[in-house]
Amino acid sequence: MPKIFIEMKIVEEPSLNYGKLLRIRSAEYVGNWSVMLEFSDGHKIKVDFLSFLKNGSHPDLQKFLDESEFKSFTLEIGNLCWNDFEMIFPLSDLNKGKI
Repeated sequence: MPKIFIEMKIVEEPSLNYGKLLRIRSAEYVGNWSVMLEFSDGHKIKVDFLSFLKNGSHPDLQKFLDESEFKSFTLEIGNLCWNDFEMIFPLSDLNKGKI
């Protein structure tokens, strides 16, 4: 029987290209439950989260009225989130300052 050789080629998977997808480039707590956001499109806006937290009906939101809990946000893959995505907002809403 003849031997058959199959050539395998391992190709490095291309990195994700987020291109024109909107993402948050930077976030800075500026006091009184407000965060200054800069987006990948260059837009900057100060977003006030206090009324959302005070009027939110979900009981898990109440802990973020503790300023130290609120200030613990991180940027994950271009999103502003708290406690491993426990609280997160649509980027398009944040970009418009509507939450």
